[in-house]
Amino acid sequence: MAAPSSKPDLGKVVVVGGCGFLGSHIVDALRSSCKAEIFVVSRSATKASEHHPDVTYIDADLAETNTVGIPEIESVFVDNKIDVVFHTATAPALTAKEKEFEDTNVMGTKNVILAAGHAGVKALVYTSSNSVTRPSFQDGQTDADETWPLVLGQDQEDLYARSKAAGEKLALEANQPGGVRTCALRPGGMVGTRDGIVLNTIAELYFNGDPTIQVGDDTALSDYGSVLDAARAHISAAVALLRAHSSSSPIPESERVDGEVFFISGEHVHFWTFARTFYNRFGNKADKKPTVLSKGFALILARVLMFFFGLVGKKSPLKVNDVYYACANSTASNRKAEERLGYRIEEPVDVAVEKACKWYMENRRPKTA
Repeated sequence: MAAPSSKPDLGKVVVVGGCGFLGSHIVDALRSSCKAEIFVVSRSATKASEHHPDVTYIDADLAETNTVGIPEIESVFVDNKIDVVFHTATAPALTAKEKEFEDTNVMGTKNVILAAGHAGVKALVYTSSNSVTRPSFQDGQTDADETWPLVLGQDQEDLYARSKAAGEKLALEANQPGGVRTCALRPGGMVGTRDGIVLNTIAELYFNGDPTIQVGDDTALSDYGSVLDAARAHISAAVALLRAHSSSSPIPESERVDGEVFFISGEHVHFWTFARTFYNRFGNKADKKPTVLSKGFALILARVLMFFFGLVGKKSPLKVNDVYYACANSTASNRKAEERLGYRIEEPVDVAVEKACKWYMENRRPKTA
């Protein structure tokens, strides 16, 4: 007799934003480590470069929010009797405008929650951000934990973080005993293949900028980890939510996942030292001694550049928030996720960097004459 499978059975699963960086890795993890019928909902899902034959891809745009309810999402959830939803879709933090943050991260989340309620979804995992407890780029956070208050509305200067905090609040308020069980995960910086954020930003600086420039003294610490670990954490959360949904007795408070938030952090790294690990994978420019711009000088330079580039309608190569981001701590504690989700850092960040750079060089490296 064959040994019973140890793979968790998640039933029918939708990954909203499943063609994105984190979402696509959640799809990979579902395929390899779970029993699940997988549906991907994304803006251009049917045109994505990578398709799996055992996954159903459906086009739907969360930003289409002139009315409450998105028919394409409603029909996917209801017609397929979806059990689990991973809501990873987000407007890009570095490039989106305020309206896109509001449409996708807030109204889009409302519509995902609405569809989940109509369809009788059992579990919904919302991907938040570790920035939702930090009032601005200027304010750092060191070893933040889940007791820190959510920074909402006008108290939050960062428009991306403001929208993610609003979405997180909506997701947690939707948690209902006997109905959909929800939780929110707050990843830090994620590294891996198919990354269009950290990897692209550092690669752009290396290939098209000056990688010897360093802003600040590189004493600030940030959280960066493998996207594979973040994907596994999302699946662990879904398994726990399904357990809570089917439980006939209350889950002890110290073990609860539904209605809860979790920081999902990687390793603490110095910002510029971390960037140079990418540079070393790309080539030898990182061997040069860095030119260090003090925080004060960099802030003045950023303001001047933003003024003059703004006059001609172009994007400044250095912004004030870039300086604050590079010079402020941004770390959080994993303790709660370790205790309740069994979260562990399984892939070291340097291994994730190596994989990411290899993938970039094979797929996206700028062509030279």
